[in-house]
Amino acid sequence: MTNQSPPESQNPIPERRKRPATGVTFDEMIAIIVAFTTIGSILFWAIGNKSGKLAGNFGLGGNSSGLLSSARTTDTNIGLGDKDLERENRELAARLQQEDRAVAYIPANKTVKLPAKAEKRAFSLDSGAKLVPLAGVATLPALVKQPAKANVVEKAPDPEVVPAPAVVTPETTKMPKDVVPDYWAYPFVKQMRDKALVPELAKNQKFDPDALITRASMATLVSQAFEEQPATESVKKFNDVSNKNEIAKDIDRAVSTGFMQGYSDDEFKPLENIPRYQVLVTLATGLGLKPSQDADKILEQFGDLDNMPDWARQQVAAATEAGLVVNPPNVREGSLVPDKSATRGEVAAMIHQALVKTGKLEPLESEYIVKP
Repeated sequence: MTNQSPPESQNPIPERRKRPATGVTFDEMIAIIVAFTTIGSILFWAIGNKSGKLAGNFGLGGNSSGLLSSARTTDTNIGLGDKDLERENRELAARLQQEDRAVAYIPANKTVKLPAKAEKRAFSLDSGAKLVPLAGVATLPALVKQPAKANVVEKAPDPEVVPAPAVVTPETTKMPKDVVPDYWAYPFVKQMRDKALVPELAKNQKFDPDALITRASMATLVSQAFEEQPATESVKKFNDVSNKNEIAKDIDRAVSTGFMQGYSDDEFKPLENIPRYQVLVTLATGLGLKPSQDADKILEQFGDLDNMPDWARQQVAAATEAGLVVNPPNVREGSLVPDKSATRGEVAAMIHQALVKTGKLEPLESEYIVKP
């Protein structure tokens, strides 16, 4: 027996169809190339036919040398699609030209107030159409800032400000640091401060209750405490009260309402300290108080009236009968010390009693109030 080679196959595989080591046969490679060539031709034809319209949509124009321009767009034999494109381009150009002249304008009114930056400059888009940002609207992106022009929105007038009514709060009723609870006039000052009847007392500041008070300061306190009092006298011009002085209005008010008078027709002496009897005369005269009985009978409880002028007896008696007399701890019982210069604390206590007489404050129980 001899060894023989196996017989060859009836249909041998062609050499070109044998699968190479890479896994792709020669026929498959030819098919892939033909497929990509066909797809590329279709895309090239489609882009070539639509390049004019794509260019118009991107604002490049069919006759420009842009990326999507083609020789076909310059051909005089324009097809139906190109005519539509040309009409769209003409409409777009007309619209941009019209928008270039359009300006957004907001009439001035009392309810719209533009920010300061928006009032002084305008903005425009790249296309040339001007735009003024509206109040309360976010600024659009890609805005180009342009120099301010004549058609800038007018500044809206500021709305009228109505002052809020005065509100009494714990902060506004805080007592001055120099009027402590154990101070003799504390109840009088506190009640007036809580009611905010006298702005001079309502301020959170030092009150200086033991300091002597001047006639000018007395005028300020009575003009504030009795601001509703009607004017019954004419205003006088005093040589020692300047019209430019801040206290001048308070003095005019105190004189016109009848609380105070000058030493003469042309002299007020605003910086002179006011004695205790003049404080009582001021309050009794301004409130129109009259004694219900003989003045001497009312005043007989005081044994130190020799230094008080006789013309003041009626008003001092009326003030005593109305409960306006308040003696500090350093004044002995049965005394008035009428010629003693009054302190700010004494005047505050007497004004408190006058406000009680008019019904604006509740009466207090105090050992310092002189009973009639």
